[in-house]
Amino acid sequence: MLESYIIARDRFLVPNGKMFPSTGRIHMAPFSDEYLFVEIANKALFWQQQDYYGVDLTPLYGSAFQGYFSQPVVDAFDPRLLVCPPMCHVLNFNEIKEEDLYEIDIPLKFTASVGTRVHGLACWFDVLFNGSTVQRWLTTAPGAPTTHWYQIRCVLSQPIYVMAGQEITGRLHMIAHNAQSYTIYLTLSAKMWGPGAEQGGIIQTSSCKLDLKEPYYRMSQPQPYTMAQDQQPHQLIQAQ
Repeated sequence: MLESYIIARDRFLVPNGKMFPSTGRIHMAPFSDEYLFVEIANKALFWQQQDYYGVDLTPLYGSAFQGYFSQPVVDAFDPRLLVCPPMCHVLNFNEIKEEDLYEIDIPLKFTASVGTRVHGLACWFDVLFNGSTVQRWLTTAPGAPTTHWYQIRCVLSQPIYVMAGQEITGRLHMIAHNAQSYTIYLTLSAKMWGPGAEQGGIIQTSSCKLDLKEPYYRMSQPQPYTMAQDQQPHQLIQAQ
């Protein structure tokens, strides 16, 4: 929707006019969810049949496995699945240009809060309605009241292992395509831990390619915990 929003701004906004919303933030954090990983991997088991009505399906297993992991997962998840505090990428809707949306490249850097297996990167967004006297945030964060946007998770077909305090680096590279969406290239790496860590070596790396236009809508899962009545969405995000 951003492309239409920016084009409308360039065509119709009067000098010193206001944008509602005026700012957007893409939030990202690694997550651990063994159930989700197994659920996606098990989808490909159908293609391991050697005699499906006389047809050997196994040559297609590898393609099917990668195909299922190329679908971003859309659902509402428990924020306790996050293994790091999130980082964000800010978009200023007053200044951003249409061509800036064609390719979005976000370097990633996190510090693991727990030792676990990282299954991918969770993403959500919030937008600011900056009024003359009051600011209001619309958030789609995990743990906040669920919106129809839910959250998105990019799942790695090869998880990585991390220890508490270990640094996770990577890259989220989004390239627009003709279907009015993005191809996502995600890489997550675990840096060296313990003696020699100051040398900055990489000990594990996992990458995936996803099509944002072809998500896996996983809507039957439990909803996230509700937010306290007196807690504003932006307070929740800052706390994370």
